[in-house]
Amino acid sequence: MSAALLGGPAHALDCRKASTALEHKICADPRLRKADAAMSKAYFELLGLATDADVRAALINSQRRWIAAREHDLGALGNDEGAPDADEQRAILLDATTARTESLTERVGGTPKFIAVALKQRANAAAYSGGSFAGYRASCSFVPDRRDPNVYSYNCFGVMNVQNGDRVCSVSEDFASYYVVTQRAVADIVNGKPRVIAACVDSQCPGLSVTGQAVGWNFKPTAEQAAIVESFGPLSKLDPDIAVLSDDDDWLAVPGLRADQGWLNACLTDKSFPARDRVPGGRGRKEGDAASR
Repeated sequence: MSAALLGGPAHALDCRKASTALEHKICADPRLRKADAAMSKAYFELLGLATDADVRAALINSQRRWIAAREHDLGALGNDEGAPDADEQRAILLDATTARTESLTERVGGTPKFIAVALKQRANAAAYSGGSFAGYRASCSFVPDRRDPNVYSYNCFGVMNVQNGDRVCSVSEDFASYYVVTQRAVADIVNGKPRVIAACVDSQCPGLSVTGQAVGWNFKPTAEQAAIVESFGPLSKLDPDIAVLSDDDDWLAVPGLRADQGWLNACLTDKSFPARDRVPGGRGRKEGDAASR
């Protein structure tokens, strides 16, 4: 990230220090510069409302991530064959910046949405002990529309780990080739490290069942499934870019991690979860089932 964006947590673009091609493009265009200033103002105001240190840190991280994604994904639009022309690039940048401003100013029941998301994350995990393996990890990028290459949307996918004592339960989403893959993993902490004992993918997961029956569970997780928890990397305590959907949310209408509390609570409080018993019409998943999807 350039020096123009590193002047503290606000990340306001200082055109006197602009160094990248994208920054110069913004600074040279009155509409882009005005939109960027409006976004910075919205961000400053949102940050001013965050009195909680963890929420404030999450907001700062979110804005840094967005700016980095804009630089990486939209900063080189003119370098490929068939790339958008100058006017189209300007429109893409303007739309992206305006959309970010709208996100920063959006409210839910009078509370800024980003703050509300972070507080909901904290509330969902409050019943459990927490620990060093609990938290969030997000990956965000600007994705071109499949039908219109001049339309980009900012999307975040990631991992939520919730810890209770020596049990860690994980929900993750990954995105590839315009398809979202949802996975769940159950891990026990052994010798100070999480070890995944079961995992499931998409519709193979046992739905809303709190019984933890073996339908869909892979008790010999693939290396890729295990890595979701075992190679957890740096985790954030809160992350406003990862919406966590609970039982009363419309899962079809609202994007986010589907962390229904029935499954999560059973996973975190019952050491025998998930049960290995077979059920009528079901079967335990064999090693490699997930990889064959």
